Amino acid sequence: MQLQYVIRKQVSRVDLQKDGTTSIGIVLKDGVKTGSRPVIKTIKKGSVAYRSHCVSEKDAIVSVCGQDARGMSRKDFKHLLREAESKIELELEYQIQEACLSKCGVYRMERIYLKLKKESESFGFVLRKYGFRHPTSPGYPVISNIREGGPADKDGRLKAGDRLLQIDGQDLEALSLSQAADILQAKNEATFTIEYKIALIENSQIRLGERTNLEIDCPDADLGLVLGPAGSRMVIEEIRKGSLADRCGAFRVGDDILAINDIDVAFLSTSKANNLLRSFKKEPGRLVLVANIERL
Repeated sequence: MQLQYVIRKQVSRVDLQKDGTTSIGIVLKDGVKTGSRPVIKTIKKGSVAYRSHCVSEKDAIVSVCGQDARGMSRKDFKHLLREAESKIELELEYQIQEACLSKCGVYRMERIYLKLKKESESFGFVLRKYGFRHPTSPGYPVISNIREGGPADKDGRLKAGDRLLQIDGQDLEALSLSQAADILQAKNEATFTIEYKIALIENSQIRLGERTNLEIDCPDADLGLVLGPAGSRMVIEEIRKGSLADRCGAFRVGDDILAINDIDVAFLSTSKANNLLRSFKKEPGRLVLVANIERL
């Protein structure tokens, strides 16, 4: 079995409100080819786009204020931003990168509560109306991107594809994307109610008492397992809530880990074994698991 990223493309519309004092803060990549869409290179910290929590690096611009952006130069883009009155309408194509375990298509929903404090006027994530182009469409906003080094990234539990249900207890289902962004902008610290998917793994996929080989290829994300000794064995002692290990559904507390990257754990200290697991954040890794707890 393999745990890896699956990438899906989506298109969403975002409205940015000019405030007359702060720059929009969107910097495009150089060299837009004829017929291609300009791509956002950088979002300046503290800018209107950065504070909106609705625009991200690597977004491709589909249209600006109703004008098709194919082949649009940086000069033309800046001109349209200057000419816009109070509101800038952007249609953006973006990617959602979600970790997915092979051979699994059934999930259950779980909730976590995150308390985050802003840094550089941002909580460190980007919101979209998943599956809807228009920002006023009903439905909960979805996390499309986690900003590297921001508060959400440092916390480590929030992932692309998660749904944001509430901010400090205020339900977001009936609110537009702009209204949700306004709530975020008004707060310096908040508690977020997040809903995420956990894969449902059957006993036929990971058999009780039998060895299962798992390949982990999810760079930039902590697996979320903590190993501990159980006599002469090495077992899963903790699965961090919201982590990749929690979401993929393959692991249970009490399962045996026999090998990490083809190294027999009998020859590893607990500290060394856990360090090897943390290395999966930088490069692909392999685990040999024996399930001691039934799945479904």
